[in-house]
Amino acid sequence: MDNQTYKKKLSFGRIDDDEKTVAFTISVSCNHDIDKQVLTDIELVINDLFLKDYESQESIDERKRDEKLAEKLLKMEEKQRKLDEKKSKKAEQENKELVEAYQKKYTAKVSVAPVKKSIKRK
Repeated sequence: MDNQTYKKKLSFGRIDDDEKTVAFTISVSCNHDIDKQVLTDIELVINDLFLKDYESQESIDERKRDEKLAEKLLKMEEKQRKLDEKKSKKAEQENKELVEAYQKKYTAKVSVAPVKKSIKRK
Protein backbone atom coordinates (compact mmCIF):
# COMPACT_ATOMS: atom_id res chain seq x y z
CA MET A 1 0.00 0.00 0.00
CA ASP A 2 1.26 3.49 -0.87
CA ASN A 3 2.02 6.02 1.81
CA GLN A 4 -0.76 8.49 2.46
CA THR A 5 -0.24 12.02 3.64
CA TYR A 6 -2.77 14.17 5.43
CA LYS A 7 -2.04 17.88 5.53
CA LYS A 8 -3.73 20.71 7.30
CA LYS A 9 -2.69 24.34 7.66
CA LEU A 10 -3.38 25.94 11.02
CA SER A 11 -3.28 29.70 11.43
CA PHE A 12 -3.52 31.52 14.73
CA GLY A 13 -3.51 35.13 15.85
CA ARG A 14 -2.61 36.53 19.26
CA ILE A 15 -5.65 37.14 21.41
CA ASP A 16 -4.51 40.66 22.32
CA ASP A 17 -3.33 41.55 18.77
CA ASP A 18 -4.64 39.41 15.92
CA GLU A 19 -2.14 40.99 13.51
CA LYS A 20 0.56 38.84 15.18
CA THR A 21 0.09 35.40 13.69
CA VAL A 22 1.55 31.91 13.82
CA ALA A 23 0.95 29.29 11.14
CA PHE A 24 1.63 25.56 11.14
CA THR A 25 1.25 23.00 8.43
CA ILE A 26 0.56 19.61 9.91
CA SER A 27 1.65 16.77 7.72
CA VAL A 28 0.92 13.23 8.82
CA SER A 29 2.37 10.45 6.68
CA CYS A 30 1.31 6.86 7.09
CA ASN A 31 1.22 3.64 5.12
CA HIS A 32 -2.43 2.93 5.96
CA ASP A 33 -5.72 4.79 6.28
CA ILE A 34 -6.13 6.75 9.47
CA ASP A 35 -9.08 8.53 10.94
CA LYS A 36 -9.32 12.25 10.10
CA GLN A 37 -9.75 12.82 13.83
CA VAL A 38 -5.97 12.34 14.14
CA LEU A 39 -5.38 15.77 12.57
CA THR A 40 -7.94 17.33 14.86
CA ASP A 41 -6.30 15.73 17.89
CA ILE A 42 -2.85 16.97 16.79
CA GLU A 43 -4.27 20.46 16.32
CA LEU A 44 -5.70 20.39 19.84
CA VAL A 45 -2.38 19.23 21.32
CA ILE A 46 -0.47 22.00 19.52
CA ASN A 47 -3.04 24.50 20.69
CA ASP A 48 -2.84 23.31 24.30
CA LEU A 49 0.96 23.20 24.40
CA PHE A 50 2.04 26.29 22.53
CA LEU A 51 -0.82 28.60 21.77
CA LYS A 52 -2.42 29.62 25.05
CA ASP A 53 -2.34 33.29 24.01
CA TYR A 54 -3.62 32.64 20.48
CA GLU A 55 -6.93 31.92 18.83
CA SER A 56 -7.55 30.21 15.52
CA GLN A 57 -7.77 32.28 12.37
CA GLU A 58 -11.27 30.89 11.85
CA SER A 59 -12.28 32.29 15.25
CA ILE A 60 -10.71 35.65 14.43
CA ASP A 61 -12.50 35.80 11.07
CA GLU A 62 -15.81 34.79 12.67
CA ARG A 63 -15.42 37.40 15.42
CA LYS A 64 -14.65 40.11 12.85
CA ARG A 65 -17.70 39.09 10.79
CA ASP A 66 -19.84 39.22 13.94
CA GLU A 67 -18.45 42.65 14.86
CA LYS A 68 -19.19 43.99 11.37
CA LEU A 69 -22.69 42.53 11.49
CA ALA A 70 -23.31 44.04 14.95
CA GLU A 71 -22.07 47.42 13.72
CA LYS A 72 -24.32 47.19 10.67
CA LEU A 73 -27.31 46.29 12.85
CA LEU A 74 -26.61 49.21 15.19
CA LYS A 75 -26.49 51.58 12.22
CA MET A 76 -29.77 50.16 10.90
CA GLU A 77 -31.40 50.53 14.34
CA GLU A 78 -30.17 54.13 14.61
CA LYS A 79 -31.48 54.89 11.12
CA GLN A 80 -34.86 53.34 11.99
CA ARG A 81 -34.99 55.24 15.29
CA LYS A 82 -34.33 58.54 13.49
CA LEU A 83 -36.97 57.70 10.88
CA ASP A 84 -39.51 56.85 13.60
CA GLU A 85 -38.63 60.04 15.44
CA LYS A 86 -39.10 62.07 12.27
CA LYS A 87 -42.48 60.43 11.59
CA SER A 88 -43.56 61.05 15.17
CA LYS A 89 -42.60 64.73 14.99
CA LYS A 90 -44.43 65.08 11.68
CA ALA A 91 -47.56 63.45 13.12
CA GLU A 92 -47.38 65.69 16.20
CA GLN A 93 -47.07 68.77 13.98
CA GLU A 94 -50.02 67.68 11.83
CA ASN A 95 -52.14 67.05 14.94
CA LYS A 96 -51.19 70.42 16.37
CA GLU A 97 -52.14 72.15 13.11
CA LEU A 98 -55.48 70.32 13.00
CA VAL A 99 -56.26 71.27 16.60
CA GLU A 100 -55.34 74.89 15.93
CA ALA A 101 -57.48 74.97 12.78
CA TYR A 102 -60.39 73.40 14.67
CA GLN A 103 -60.03 75.86 17.51
CA LYS A 104 -59.92 78.84 15.14
CA LYS A 105 -62.94 77.63 13.24
CA TYR A 106 -65.15 76.91 16.23
CA THR A 107 -64.02 79.53 18.72
CA ALA A 108 -64.75 82.22 16.15
CA LYS A 109 -68.31 80.90 15.58
CA VAL A 110 -69.08 80.13 19.16
CA SER A 111 -68.45 83.39 20.84
CA VAL A 112 -70.10 84.02 24.13
CA ALA A 113 -72.61 86.86 23.94
CA PRO A 114 -72.54 89.24 26.86
CA VAL A 115 -75.31 88.58 29.30
CA LYS A 116 -77.32 91.56 30.44
CA LYS A 117 -78.72 91.29 33.83
CA SER A 118 -81.95 92.99 34.34
CA ILE A 119 -82.93 93.85 37.77
CA LYS A 120 -86.61 93.60 38.47
CA ARG A 121 -87.92 96.14 40.81
CA LYS A 122 -90.94 95.63 42.77
